[in-house]
Amino acid sequence: MRKLRLVCIAILFFVPTFSRAQNSAKRTIAIDDIYRMEKVGSPQVSPDGKWVAYTVTTIDKDAEQAAKRRCGW
Repeated sequence: MRKLRLVCIAILFFVPTFSRAQNSAKRTIAIDDIYRMEKVGSPQVSPDGKWVAYTVTTIDKDAEQAAKRRCGW
């Protein structure tokens, strides 16, 4: 039951993304698109089953470029 709830929540997160992608004109993915993407992960359902906590990870483009300059990449 708990896994089914997590699957349903995951579907709710991704369905709006897919519907928006289908409505826009097709084009290739650019590096700036990757920097704008957000990764949702680590879903945890509360013991009473009423809440879900999750993490959202983004890429800080400016910090990443500064780190590459320091490392010489």
